[in-house]
Amino acid sequence: MQRNSLLFQDQMVHPVFQQGEARIVQLSLQQGQGLSRHKARQTLNLVVLSGQVEFTEVGGETVQLNQGDMVTVAPQREHEVLALLVSTVLLILIPEAAAVEPSSAEHVTVYSQPELLEQIDPAFHPLVEDHVELCKLLENAREPWDAAKVAYVLDAVKDELEEHFVHEEQIVFPRLAPYVGGSDVGPVGRLLEEHATLRKLYADCVSMQYSGAPVLPDHMNQLRGTLLNHLGKEDSHIFPMATRLMSPGDKREVAVLLAERGAQRQQ
Repeated sequence: MQRNSLLFQDQMVHPVFQQGEARIVQLSLQQGQGLSRHKARQTLNLVVLSGQVEFTEVGGETVQLNQGDMVTVAPQREHEVLALLVSTVLLILIPEAAAVEPSSAEHVTVYSQPELLEQIDPAFHPLVEDHVELCKLLENAREPWDAAKVAYVLDAVKDELEEHFVHEEQIVFPRLAPYVGGSDVGPVGRLLEEHATLRKLYADCVSMQYSGAPVLPDHMNQLRGTLLNHLGKEDSHIFPMATRLMSPGDKREVAVLLAERGAQRQQ
């Protein structure tokens, strides 16, 4: 017999029970705290033990849940939770009878298909090399997400966000934008939106990590999957497109500036 207290905890995320893919997690939320948009592989039952929360199923409705209310969400349905009052919430995650692996990435990477590199101008190869190293790490990082693995992956993602993303945003995207309709629409606009989404996913994971609470596996799975798909989109579509559309002069500028940034990073 295992006895657990479900009273409000000091840490926001408190694991209560786990057996295989089945998990029970307690959330202790201050007013305004919550879980940003994410999805779970399992069926989720959310029970409000105390307080009041706003639950939104992305693409569906938003409901206000009070003490004693419960909502059920199907696997792989994006949702988010916001505490309207100081609240205690129980997340009950139930695996399907025949659980399936998360869907594969929509786009392939140079790491998985090296022949893609032949379609990409050498000016962009430093960025592709970064992708290959990160993809190698992410492809081998899977559940269970113990503290050491979480820290290792988040450290690698931090470098991606603080260096690689910035190089793209400051060097590549401004030179590609005039060829594809600008930076606020089309491919560049979408890439910038994805950068913002990935920064938010990363920040959510780090917030849990530094609060002393274990990072929810669903958050790490979503960060991993979203980032792999983003890297694949750039490898299989964006860099080949930039290779075909950008002028030789613009590509030379990209090559020079990326080389200078690379030299600065090694100093």
